[in-house]
Amino acid sequence: MRDACPENRGAHEIGVRRIKRAFGPPADDALVVQNERGTRDLDAELAAIAAKLVAAMQEGRGDKKRERTALEACVAAYTEAMTAAGSEGPSDHAGHFIMVDGDGDTEAPFDTLAPTKAEEKRWGAMLEAILDEYG
Repeated sequence: MRDACPENRGAHEIGVRRIKRAFGPPADDALVVQNERGTRDLDAELAAIAAKLVAAMQEGRGDKKRERTALEACVAAYTEAMTAAGSEGPSDHAGHFIMVDGDGDTEAPFDTLAPTKAEEKRWGAMLEAILDEYG
């Protein structure tokens, strides 16, 4: 599943460039977003979200309830970050973020976790169900 969408990598890079253009030149090559809550570094925020998911999944590995809770928290945090950045359909790329390429600068959480085939299947099904709830 981690490599399920290699053709989307180019689309992701185009999306990142569009976001960067929309919000002006980034400081130190970070995506800095200005909104009603002030200035925020979206790249750093997404990296932190990915790191929290990895830590929570490692801690709860094998416990289906804890794994699902970690994935739900990650999708919620990702959606909130993208909403604050002005993204339309803020949860649309959460699965791609988690399973395929992280924030574009860091490894995807699933790659860091190196799941077994059984974990990949279980986590993928959990993530799909969570994303279905987001519509």
